[in-house]
Amino acid sequence: MESQAYKKINVSILVVEDSLTQAEEVRYFLEENGYNVDVCNDGEEALAWLLSAKKLPDVIVSDIVMPKMNGYDLCKAIRKDEKLKGLPVILLTSLSEPHDIIKSIEAGANKFLTKPFDHKRLPEVIDELYINTQRRSIERMEMGIRLMFSGSDFLITADKVQILDLLLSSYEESYYKNLQLQESRSALEKLNAELEQRVQERTKEVQEKDKIMMIQSRQAAMGDMIAMIAHQWRQPLSIVSMEMNNLRLSVELDEEITKEMLIQYTDDVNQQIQQLSQTIEDFRGYLKPTQDKEEVTIVDVLKKTMNLMQKSLENNNITVEINNSSQAKISTYPNQLLQVFINIINNAKEILLNRKVEEAKVIITINDTKDSILISVCDNGGGIPKEIIGRLGEPYFTTKETNGTGLGIYMSKMIVLKHLNGNLTWGNKNGGACFTIVLKR
Repeated sequence: MESQAYKKINVSILVVEDSLTQAEEVRYFLEENGYNVDVCNDGEEALAWLLSAKKLPDVIVSDIVMPKMNGYDLCKAIRKDEKLKGLPVILLTSLSEPHDIIKSIEAGANKFLTKPFDHKRLPEVIDELYINTQRRSIERMEMGIRLMFSGSDFLITADKVQILDLLLSSYEESYYKNLQLQESRSALEKLNAELEQRVQERTKEVQEKDKIMMIQSRQAAMGDMIAMIAHQWRQPLSIVSMEMNNLRLSVELDEEITKEMLIQYTDDVNQQIQQLSQTIEDFRGYLKPTQDKEEVTIVDVLKKTMNLMQKSLENNNITVEINNSSQAKISTYPNQLLQVFINIINNAKEILLNRKVEEAKVIITINDTKDSILISVCDNGGGIPKEIIGRLGEPYFTTKETNGTGLGIYMSKMIVLKHLNGNLTWGNKNGGACFTIVLKR
């Protein structure tokens, strides 16, 4: 209640600050809180203003670091002058060194605030100091005390009350700074929690996006599967049809059909039906997701791949050459590796067909190293154009004119990285594109 009363009778403040911006900022805030404010821009100007003033300010708020005359020297000059020595002084300091407190006491300051300070606290500090100054009858020490502190010699002439004010001010500043640190820490903890939540949400979004792209990739692969099944079934179905037509023709021509002939017909048809059934099983195995790792050799997975793709490649006059020197077994997900092989070989097949390459060939090489298995799938289709090689593998980027999803190479890279503990790279070699898979053993 007392601080509000003093504001009503126009408490006057002299602000001494060499930064014009900070000086105007302090002036604005204090005037908004009901104080009368004058501003000087350095210690010499302030001292001259005080010595010539008809009415002295109630409180002086001074920065310490200023040109011409700093805050300490200004405060000492005020204490030496009979007219000014009773003025309460608040020093603004960074408190970067412990002896700043001693310097403030030596200079005769009443209180200090650490910079940067909370402007909302300034009126509280001014009111407390002004009220206490009005209440106290100051008793000056007749003799000073010489003090050695932190390697420097100080002469303390401040009275007991003034020293008590500064020490209390030091404690108060430490208390408020600690509160600010606690508030900052709480704010940081809250921000960290929010960032963590955002990271989790973004990770979930990425995972959902990966799932969607995986589904799209599998759906695109289904079209390729149907084409492969058609190639695989075409020859057995043709043979079955031919055998049935031969049998019917024999009946229509009233040819003698012996028991041996019927057995031969049925054996031939049954063999082709078994081949059709095996094709279905091969594709079912590919489409069935495997949850557990299996110990396999790379060439075994590659053989399954060729069982699915061989007829399609043969029908398009594409030769596949496999050079295997690997004997190592690896714990992996064979169906996912098989999908990678299908994606890469299919890409090579389409390039070879689109570019109408004569003697089209895909060369697959498997080698062991000390810690890894290297698999390269290369073609002789002319290579990857320089202008797109950097973008190959981006999601939805495709070089196909029609029916391209742009997910084959991207999903292959993701499968190798995330599920097979390896890496997939590509480049040009010997007049064609070459994809290299490195799997850790």
